[in-house]
Amino acid sequence: MSIHLTPEQEALVQVQLQTGQFQTAEEVIQAALQLLATQTSTKRLRITPAPQGSGYTDTSINHDRVLANLDAES
Repeated sequence: MSIHLTPEQEALVQVQLQTGQFQTAEEVIQAALQLLATQTSTKRLRITPAPQGSGYTDTSINHDRVLANLDAES
């Protein structure tokens, strides 16, 4: 597969290479894709309250706030 980067994207890759954390542009792209995969899987995670009668009584978690924070991060 061959991809073409915009000048801005190439500049981002170069900045990452200059940090010394990555040896090749491929390593930078691989790390970016891994981050994307992590964000995608995290976004799929949905926290729902325990059903009534389940015996779980911890109400200290504000589920709506947790979901709003997850959406805000993506």
